[in-house]
Formats: sequence, structure tokens, C-alpha cells
Amino acid sequence: YRFSFVLALFFGAMALLTCGTTKFGARAHRGFWIAKICLLLSLLVTTLFLDNSVLQGYREFARYTSFAFLLLQILLLIDFAYSWNERWLAYDEESDVDGLCGWKGAILGSAALLYLGSLVGWV
Repeated sequence: YRFSFVLALFFGAMALLTCGTTKFGARAHRGFWIAKICLLLSLLVTTLFLDNSVLQGYREFARYTSFAFLLLQILLLIDFAYSWNERWLAYDEESDVDGLCGWKGAILGSAALLYLGSLVGWV
């Protein structure tokens, strides 16, 4: 849980820095790579000196909020798939190509590749 705690702190701080539209937020997001790596490593080293009881609260918080995070990821993935399908179907309706050589073939081919990829990842 220590590394997860460090990453949550780091990316939470980065989200707070970049939530506004300031030049500093943009520079902090795109630059300062050495400083960010040093900060991340120093946070990781400092958590090694923390007692396990300190991270117990974070562990319980992460256990219950991870469910909400996974639901959000599923919703975003489903929304992406539907918008991609609607866009390609609109392209297919606008095209003059009938048969499987046009957008219908691309839709079926990408669906087959995604199903194959999920099966390979599952096995």
C-alpha cells in the first residue's frame, strides 16, 4: 500500500496543480521532470519510515473507493465504444461503398480484433 499511497499523493497534487488554467499549472504538467521524479522517489523513501498503522486508514479508504473508480472506468470505456460505433456508422451511411470493403468491414474487423484481444488477455 505504500507505493499506492505515494502515487495517490503525487497524482492528487498534480491534479490540483493543473485543475486551473494557469501558466504554472501547464508548466508543472509538461515540465520539471527531474523535480517530479525526485519528489516521487523522496515520497516513496519517506513512506518506508511510516508505521503500518498510519497507512491503515488509507488502506480502508482505497478499498472502498476503488469500486467507484472501477465503475467510472467501465462507464468511460462503454461511452468511448458507443461514440466510436456511432461515428463509424455515420461514415458508413455517408459512403457509397456497399459490401464489406468499406466501413462495414472496418467495423466488423475491429470488433473481431477487439474480441480476439480480450480472449488472448483473458487466457
